[in-house]
Amino acid sequence: MKKTRLAFLGAALVFILIGGLWLATVLKRRQHDVIANIDAHSPYEKSELQNWIKLLSSDDAIERKRAESELSNAGVFADSALNAAEATSVGTAKEAIQRLLNRRRFAAIRDLDYTQALPPGTRIFTHVPNIQQALEKSRQTAFGKLLMRPACDALRTKMWNELQVDEHGEPRQPPVEYFKGQFAAGVYDAGSEHAQKLGMLLEMKGTDPQGEYLDWSSKLLSNGGAIRDYKDIENLDAGPQKGAHARTGNSILFGSDADALHVLIDTVLTGRGVGSLPEVKAIHASLGPFPDAVLFADVPSIAHQILASRTATVQDANDDILELLFEKFGYAGASTTCTRDGFEDRIVTLLPQGPDGVIAACTAPAGAARPIDMFNQIPPDALAACMFYVDGAKLERAYTEFYNDVLLRRGADKKAVVGVAPLVGVLRGVEQTLGLKPGRLLGLIKGEVGLWLELKNNVDPANGDISGLITTPDENSAEELAKLLDTLNALHLPGVFTKSEYRKHTIHAVNAAKNGDAGRGLAWMVDKNRVYLASSVQSLKKQFDSIERHMPGLLKREPLQKALLGFNFDERAGSIVYIDSQALLTRAAETYFPQLLADAATAPELKEALKQLPPPVDVFKDFPPLLAFTVTRSDRAELVVHSPAPLLPLALAGFLSEREKHKRAEDVTAPDAVKRGK
Repeated sequence: MKKTRLAFLGAALVFILIGGLWLATVLKRRQHDVIANIDAHSPYEKSELQNWIKLLSSDDAIERKRAESELSNAGVFADSALNAAEATSVGTAKEAIQRLLNRRRFAAIRDLDYTQALPPGTRIFTHVPNIQQALEKSRQTAFGKLLMRPACDALRTKMWNELQVDEHGEPRQPPVEYFKGQFAAGVYDAGSEHAQKLGMLLEMKGTDPQGEYLDWSSKLLSNGGAIRDYKDIENLDAGPQKGAHARTGNSILFGSDADALHVLIDTVLTGRGVGSLPEVKAIHASLGPFPDAVLFADVPSIAHQILASRTATVQDANDDILELLFEKFGYAGASTTCTRDGFEDRIVTLLPQGPDGVIAACTAPAGAARPIDMFNQIPPDALAACMFYVDGAKLERAYTEFYNDVLLRRGADKKAVVGVAPLVGVLRGVEQTLGLKPGRLLGLIKGEVGLWLELKNNVDPANGDISGLITTPDENSAEELAKLLDTLNALHLPGVFTKSEYRKHTIHAVNAAKNGDAGRGLAWMVDKNRVYLASSVQSLKKQFDSIERHMPGLLKREPLQKALLGFNFDERAGSIVYIDSQALLTRAAETYFPQLLADAATAPELKEALKQLPPPVDVFKDFPPLLAFTVTRSDRAELVVHSPAPLLPLALAGFLSEREKHKRAEDVTAPDAVKRGK
């Protein structure tokens, strides 16, 4: 039976192999037949084409120009002859043949990988594989459905108008609605290290992309643009304000000026762009297989440019810190991907030298408890929580070493460098006051450190209880840390600092109200090798009851468990941040929406939108929690965030909006002469 099965499998493999060889032969033959078919139906005699190719070497410039024009008019029928002649031609003939082939190749490009169209020296670039698809996916999320409600019509209209109109109130060129496919933009050099150029690629998809392009280009030409050639490829130069453009297939290449566009054209023709770099490939592998938008940055190159642009007379002392920091980082990337119910944002930074001392001091060693496991210590009704690992002694050593490296870079004597970093100096002062040995204060912290937020009776999240825990090396260290907190707070007025017993544990507390302080109080207690802290005694007692009774904590909650399914095992081993978006936004809306409606300063359109919204409990009912993990690997550091909203695009949009406002303010205050110069 087994022999029969093996024989059957062997026969199947042979058939597959033979079939593959047959298919390859057929495809190769078909390609040859296509070329032969073109040659067979060519309106040009082979001798005629060969004669024009010979004239490309003529001493007569007019003959050379006419021959090149005839070969250009021949189009695809001249390809075979030109390809055959390219290897043997020299001088002006070879240049002419390459120009002709470049134009043919450029015009024939259809499926263009935009990451291979930006030059390898690109310092920072962004890429969206499919604009229309990404928007359609985002509309299906809870956040997208909220923005599509009628109450948000005015907001969407405002955002659309800002996309359509530039900072001067003029319609953008090209119009935004033309582009629904790929998009990419990058900053790179063009001939000079300090000559920063911007390049963009946009893909038109629609009922008539050709007509849309002609409509747009005709408007540019009527406004002073001109047609120019580069390597026999047609360019539309619209001037320094609107840049230069070229088109291949349904893709438009845009450069901030003609030089920037020429760099793009050269890269498209070679097909070896920034996307082929090993660093970019490594980042891409960590950003997931199908991100909806990505952003890449060559951190060392950017840092070098920043530092090189400063002259010796204006160098800042912080330059040495920046230089040391950036030496530890390589390429960085970020991505946003629409998931089933929200968005996944990722940030990845390559670490060519591996994790440095600071990162290692904040990474749990192999075999240690994962920070996520400590969520069992957090009450299940917590609205927000974070948990991370800290080795205080390692952290202090790493920080001191970094500071001494800065001193050495600034020219200090290596033998004399025993510098005490500024923050460490503060710790030394506290340690001396408390009678501790140098380094003992941070040495009391080793393990998980966490914070979390719970609501009190009222629903305002801003007035909730904040609690936390600090893990120490052993039980004696925990007791020592508690006594240090006692010593620091014993200077308060009588009755402000108190101690009380609760179930054989001592609760230490500072009553802020009795000290005339309107802020939060503080309470702490020791349980084994951990010190638990809270902003009220009641919250601390609740925490202890939960631990003593082995009650299930936040880790068991269904929303968190469901969100954890989106992370792999390695990611779940890192530091963690959790926010119950649904509960937090609902309570915040219940508290602040009525205040906005009652406030006379609230814009009328915002009031009208708030009135049209259903109750907050319905508005945010489908919002998933925000969950983030930091992951440290041997050659990279990663941050993975699942949230109801696309955090990275929103942050980038906010940054660009603020930059635009700042630019407009500068334009308003700038002298007229400067404005004319711009």
